[in-house]
Amino acid sequence: MVAMKEKIWIGFPNDPHYDATNPYQPYGMPSPYFRREFTIDSVDKAATLTIASLGLHLVYLNGHLLTDSFMAPEVDENRKRVSSHSYSIASYLRAGKNVLGIVLGDGWYASNLNVEGKNRFGKYPLKVWYSLENGSFHVESDGKEKASYGEIRYADNQNGECIDHRFSLGDFSAADYDDSSFSPVLTFFVPLEVTPSLMPPVKAIAIHQGHLISYEKNVYRYDFGQNCAAVLEIKVKGKKGTKLILRHAERLDSNGNLYTENLRTAKATDVFICNGEGEETFLPRFTFHGFRYAEIIVEGEATLLSVLQFALSSALKESGKIQVDNPLIRQLEHNVIWGERSNFLSFPTDCPQRDERLGWTGDAQIFFLTAAYHLDVNLFFRHYLQTMRDSCDLYGDGVPVFTPYILQETLATGVPGWSDAIISLPYQHYLFYGEKDVLSENYPYMERFFSFMEKFRKDQKGLYPARTYGDWLSVEETLPYAVYNLLYMTYDAALLTKISKWLGKNDKAIFYEQKFQQYRNTFRSYYLHEDGTIEGDTQSAYVLAYAFGLCDEEECKENLLRKLKQYGHLTTGFHSSKYLLPVLTKFHRWDLAYRLINQTDYPSWGYMVRCGATTFWERWDSYREGIGFNDVGMNSFNHYSLGSCGQWFYETIAGISPSEEGPGFQTVRIAPRFDDSVPSCQAELSTKNGKILVSYQTKGNAISYQVKTDGKMNFIWDFANPILSQEISPNEASFLLGKKTK
Repeated sequence: MVAMKEKIWIGFPNDPHYDATNPYQPYGMPSPYFRREFTIDSVDKAATLTIASLGLHLVYLNGHLLTDSFMAPEVDENRKRVSSHSYSIASYLRAGKNVLGIVLGDGWYASNLNVEGKNRFGKYPLKVWYSLENGSFHVESDGKEKASYGEIRYADNQNGECIDHRFSLGDFSAADYDDSSFSPVLTFFVPLEVTPSLMPPVKAIAIHQGHLISYEKNVYRYDFGQNCAAVLEIKVKGKKGTKLILRHAERLDSNGNLYTENLRTAKATDVFICNGEGEETFLPRFTFHGFRYAEIIVEGEATLLSVLQFALSSALKESGKIQVDNPLIRQLEHNVIWGERSNFLSFPTDCPQRDERLGWTGDAQIFFLTAAYHLDVNLFFRHYLQTMRDSCDLYGDGVPVFTPYILQETLATGVPGWSDAIISLPYQHYLFYGEKDVLSENYPYMERFFSFMEKFRKDQKGLYPARTYGDWLSVEETLPYAVYNLLYMTYDAALLTKISKWLGKNDKAIFYEQKFQQYRNTFRSYYLHEDGTIEGDTQSAYVLAYAFGLCDEEECKENLLRKLKQYGHLTTGFHSSKYLLPVLTKFHRWDLAYRLINQTDYPSWGYMVRCGATTFWERWDSYREGIGFNDVGMNSFNHYSLGSCGQWFYETIAGISPSEEGPGFQTVRIAPRFDDSVPSCQAELSTKNGKILVSYQTKGNAISYQVKTDGKMNFIWDFANPILSQEISPNEASFLLGKKTK
């Protein structure tokens, strides 16, 4: 047997002026620029470059940037794995001398992450491995490269990037470039798995023109109209040494200044320095910020020619579209999409602006189905689940509350509503995409986690009073943690029962069904009172208890209606808000669900829109009219979790949903519920089994509802309104429905 060749990684020696031993500093070292010359006789049309890096990379070949992507590669558990990217390069190669150029940035590998400081996965130098194939010709990183520092003086995810054109290396990957000032590289062995990337790259998915809203003493302030993850491209003519300082914010304060306090320690500041050689363009590729507003401070002499916001996101294909005849719901749908785009940048982050940007598992499992209706997140979440499994391998049987896990402590590995994403995400993924291997590859981790929770978190009574976050950020009432924990453990058992059946593990299905009944009985014995109320008597309790199968409709419906009447609005947190509208719909009170989604007073989804939101807030009370901003310690204006109402838009307003009878839209449930506030709707959804188009229009006292598909699907028709007439063929159906029923 021939041993496989060991990969040689290269890096550039540390800058002697930088203290690489101190992780608690805002910026890292300058980006290294690598250069490798090679000669070929001819160009093969299948020529390919494969590259993996610890840190971010940009790749050039003979003076051409190979991709217009940002922040590559995506996030991995870099203590175990790193993703590789492959590029077709035939169009850039030529017979004779060629030059490969690579630039590295700190990225998730070495940037400041959360408040834990830098170098969470490894220390400088940043490292890269590459392999270039051109027919029979092969060249791979081997230490023969040369390197130097250039115009990127530092690049940190949270704190920003500095580009100084006075240090520009010019066209450093050109064949005739003089690299006499470049130095030798270092070589390394990196004991990580190199895995081909599953995901599309991060790209600029939209470009927004800045609107100048104020100017004073060389300070330009812009509104780009959309809160999102982004960077600014600046075109400028300036005197050599002129410095442009770019600050970013989601909101303006009451005086019209940037509101940056909620960024916490994140500086979110880019610095551009001119070389004075005519028109110059600055565009960071190794950082990102969450902002709608930006401020450019000019220190020196310069004329700003163009200021554009490049909105960044993983370039996921659109899967669905929904248009409704209701301005508020249209804006909410807009906010759902932009919250998803902003936070689906390599992995599902909680927010893109402050010193956090972590892959929280609770947020991800709450939002998955909403995400899938809007974008093709199949491979995106497969990658995230791989990262989750890698984290589990490092931290034992428990599942971290975010992945990759960067904290020093390991106690946050068994938190209901978060850690059980290892169960709920594969379940939802299979329901939507119908790919059974996503269940089988995660199943051992599901079982390990469930067993871990049983042993570690349960007291002698079989209750779960241990550490948790609960129904996060509810308002005016709080679901007791022990009740919340047992609700989720029971739900986990129910999901494992279904997953085991799907995988043909009948003995396991019986085991988990028994666990479900055991937990359900425990819940009903300790937390369901004789008067029918649930311990804590909160909206969240009745919503989750019904949604998770612990109580029947007659046990929850009147209590939930009573609690809604008591407050006149919702009080639910992250988790129960996902289920509130669907549960009301199942209770045949979609009139109340529509009333809640159309509400614009505090607290409500519409209240955010009333306050000018273009994405969803972290909390219902992130901002209060007449009161102001909430505590700066945790106050994001771009969190996707509360945007989980987007699932209800598709499943109830349009009436499209997958079914357990035929996962992956082999069988489609059509169950619209109508309201006068939405007189018409058009929706389309691309699935594994074809495209579905739905439309309806109110016509007097009737509703004309149509379904079309170009695939082979079975349909379950579920109309609450009386069917006046119907025509059904294999790929098209139309119904005339009575307008109202009670």
